Amino acid sequence: MGVEYLITSPAFPADSLQETLARLASHWDSEARAGYFSAVEMLAENAMPDASLAIEPAGIYFCDHGGQGRAFLGRLVAALVSRYDQVTVQEYEL
Repeated sequence: MGVEYLITSPAFPADSLQETLARLASHWDSEARAGYFSAVEMLAENAMPDASLAIEPAGIYFCDHGGQGRAFLGRLVAALVSRYDQVTVQEYEL
């Protein structure tokens, strides 16, 4: 568990959001699989990720697990704003 957010934008491309996130995640030490990414500051065996992301129908689910999670969120939002202009971050609600 951690602090959960939903990141949305009217400009998110439904078909290429996976590609965009994969490109952004390549700048982190990350583990990626279809629609899901986790990021860690220092790779260690069995380490809890600092953050995890998943593509959902409503946008991007982001969970800050602590450590460098908030820094990853800031870098992600900055990159998304520079690419899509308008981005909203809100608390995640089920």
